[in-house]
Amino acid sequence: VGGSESSELGSTVKLWVAGLEGKYFPVGPSWKGFIRAGLSWHSLNTNGTYGDLEGWGYYGGVGWEFPIGPVSLAPEVAVREVLMNAGVRGHIFTPSIGVHFYPELRK
Repeated sequence: VGGSESSELGSTVKLWVAGLEGKYFPVGPSWKGFIRAGLSWHSLNTNGTYGDLEGWGYYGGVGWEFPIGPVSLAPEVAVREVLMNAGVRGHIFTPSIGVHFYPELRK
């Protein structure tokens, strides 16, 4: 939203996201480095100026698996881009740490 346009939000905002993501180990699981990509649908009820927004998003991330006992900790950095109706866009940086239970990664 740019310029002098109002972009007020209501006292409650609802966001629904549904999507698919895939994880790939480009050198194989023994290397532990991975990339992740995804596609998602977003619905945002702003209870404000923009009302209900819908759109699609995509996701790209990179990370590393660290086997620790029966699990693997997987720090990951990613970017999610969301394109909604009414010209609303979201660019989201998402650092995270996953807890994974892949037995083949603990070898």
